[in-house]
Amino acid sequence: MDKIVDLDQLETWLQTQDVRISRAIAARASLRSLPTLMAVSDQIINKTAGAELLLAGLRATLISGVASTCPTPDMKRIEAAARSAALSSAARSARSAARSAAANAAANAAVFSDAKAAKNGDPHQIFTGALWPRPQGAENLLTMWETFAALHDPTGIWTFWRDWYRGMLTGAPMDWDLQLQVALIKDEIWEAGPEDVAKEIERIQAKFELEQEVKRLKEELTALKQATSSPLIGDNGGPPLDALPAKAFKKDILLLWDDLDTLEAEIATPAPSPAILKRIAKSLSEIAMRIAAYCGATLDVAIKAGAKTIGAATGGLVVADYVQPETIQAAAQAITKFLATLP
Repeated sequence: MDKIVDLDQLETWLQTQDVRISRAIAARASLRSLPTLMAVSDQIINKTAGAELLLAGLRATLISGVASTCPTPDMKRIEAAARSAALSSAARSARSAARSAAANAAANAAVFSDAKAAKNGDPHQIFTGALWPRPQGAENLLTMWETFAALHDPTGIWTFWRDWYRGMLTGAPMDWDLQLQVALIKDEIWEAGPEDVAKEIERIQAKFELEQEVKRLKEELTALKQATSSPLIGDNGGPPLDALPAKAFKKDILLLWDDLDTLEAEIATPAPSPAILKRIAKSLSEIAMRIAAYCGATLDVAIKAGAKTIGAATGGLVVADYVQPETIQAAAQAITKFLATLP
């Protein structure tokens, strides 16, 4: 079908597609209706029944998006979460979304645009376009969203959701792995209300950011390991890496690998040890300072790739091309941020 221009054509086309395409298009339609729930809010929404209704809608919509994009092994867990979200939402009442003819026309046009984006079979592509390709007719819904986005939120219970919705609105969704982790928050936390959910999301985000920093740092270390294995450098025929400060640098790199392995194992446990995390954060900060000194720079001065070396003893090895002190320090700071979210 070259072009979809009405809902009957859309239904016929969807019958030929992977079920994830239908889920993605349904999730986008739900996203367009969410502002009607946001309009229930006021400056003390966390103390009103409207907060629970909005949270139920946000949860159900997030799960529907994740269900269209997550890997098959996670689908069973997502389906269980979706059932729970549906029951919760129904118990708090169905949302009202009476819209004008212009709004309906804008919504239909947006759905047809989603279908066009999905024609390569990848549901992720559906979320990369603007939620309202033609905002004419959707002005009232967009005003509801803008009002909600500007409301005073002293405890930050809606911070994640505002960022999440803004990304969906502009076609720049949050990392899907992060969304999956939020979707899988335990039922009892969702049922406890927006404040408890916000605290759990803060912990999830801090852990996710820490995992990303560790991944980034390990990638830099792997690149450095490959470089120092070259026959032109160090122990394999090039200038020796056993003179100071190269020897001290090599020792710190080994210590860094050790710290990162321990860190990964610790944050994967159900109850990470604050003492172990603090020790690793301290160790990483100290290593970052020493490596900055090896490179002839300080942490408050960005080391640009290729600008500094460890000197002739390293055979001209460009350290800053591989291991940035700022990356190490960022991992240490991410540990501190994660620690603040632990009980």
